[in-house]
Amino acid sequence: MEKGETMRETISRIKWLIILSIMVIFPILVFAGMSIPAADDFSNAKDVLYNWRVMHGSAFSAALAETRANYLSIGGYYSSLFINFFFTPLAYGVPALRLFNIIANSLFFFLLFLLIFVFTKYVLKQDVGIAWLIYALYTFILVNGYSNNEIYTWYTGIVAYVLPVTSVFLTLTLMILGSTKSEKYFIPASFMALWASGSPLNVVALNCGLIFIYCIYSFFTFGKKKSGIIVFIMALLGGVINLIAPGNFKRHDMGGTEYNIAKALSVDFNTTRDMFLFRINQSPLLIVLVIILLAAIIHVDYKQRKISYEHPLLMLLVVFVGVLIVNFPVALGTRGIGAPRVVFVQDVTIYTLLFAWIFYLGGFLKTKFGDFSFTKEHIAIISMCMLVSSAIMITTHGGVRTYPTGSMIASIFHGDLSNYVAYEESILDQVQYYDGDDVSIEIPRMKCIDCYKTMGVEEGNDNWINKSVAEFYKKKKVTIKYIEDKEE
Repeated sequence: MEKGETMRETISRIKWLIILSIMVIFPILVFAGMSIPAADDFSNAKDVLYNWRVMHGSAFSAALAETRANYLSIGGYYSSLFINFFFTPLAYGVPALRLFNIIANSLFFFLLFLLIFVFTKYVLKQDVGIAWLIYALYTFILVNGYSNNEIYTWYTGIVAYVLPVTSVFLTLTLMILGSTKSEKYFIPASFMALWASGSPLNVVALNCGLIFIYCIYSFFTFGKKKSGIIVFIMALLGGVINLIAPGNFKRHDMGGTEYNIAKALSVDFNTTRDMFLFRINQSPLLIVLVIILLAAIIHVDYKQRKISYEHPLLMLLVVFVGVLIVNFPVALGTRGIGAPRVVFVQDVTIYTLLFAWIFYLGGFLKTKFGDFSFTKEHIAIISMCMLVSSAIMITTHGGVRTYPTGSMIASIFHGDLSNYVAYEESILDQVQYYDGDDVSIEIPRMKCIDCYKTMGVEEGNDNWINKSVAEFYKKKKVTIKYIEDKEE
């Protein structure tokens, strides 16, 4: 709050930012609350429920045993594996899975806000209004820059990518508090850094990279050196434990590809470049960045800061290289940079680094040209230009439903979401209550809606997901036959 301002006045001043945030987040929570188990959800639940819990007697010991087995055979992301197998909500039914997904998505957006609030208050030294501006625009562009179907409703995707990124947010929040309030916050930050590095390797790169960047900033700004380095070492240690897992190499060998660094660098560079161009041309990213830049120029005082703002182009190159680094483990391992769950981590990297760069650019402009004076008339004209630009972009790109938030809201209120969920539930019910072990289902094909992870069963019975569904429900096989196409 600004000086002399009451809570009611503060809320009145930022109410439209709060409304925008709710408009973005609420549809995601509705989608999460109508999740259907998909893909790996079935095989993971089956392994824990029917194998390890019988052998080990408890969810905790079963999760440890399954994590160890997967560390040796599938991958080194120990914390993601443990959370996956410890909770396994599908073992308790679809309602438990939906509740978990709601809580996980809520936790992500809450800890994102906490990070932005702490950053705004203690680093930028601004009030909650600026925090809400950054938060509203960050969540808006993160959700609407790309239509992602693997991070809102897919349990396995959530525990493997969303929750680890949430851990990165918490680590950075604790580091900022450690730099500005009390060094005791560096202790939980160190453990969170170690935990966050027990994730897919692109999240490890994000974790280590952001911690490293903040360590440099903290050293020059607050003089904190030793404590930040300890957090970085813990993150790096977790990454090494992750990287050397035998499962990483076994899984890579199963794919039949070689470790071709040159090829991986080429794929990484081309894909990252294309992703940047797509975000610039097809999303409201530039409009969002202009608004943040104006906020930085108008509100942030750069005079008392101990760092130089003389190299904005070099820092922009650092942003691009940072995204390359985060994408590289995927490019080297599977070259599947385009998978939606991977794009999610990439987008968090892009927007986090770009937002930080925008504040750096604001420092460069104010240092070079002095303070800018904006009257109410100037702000009104700029706001009108932003609105017109947004309207043109929405119109030229196919309307509001082209963007994920608009698409999700329309799906909720037009009944598309409930109709599709009922369709997927009917398949599960037929499998679960089928009279006999050799399940054969004839069903119309229905197109999946945007931002929703389909269960993944396919025509016939050879698909691995069909087999996982059969095993989970203790059937010999599940055969699907699509008898006709059904429009949404």
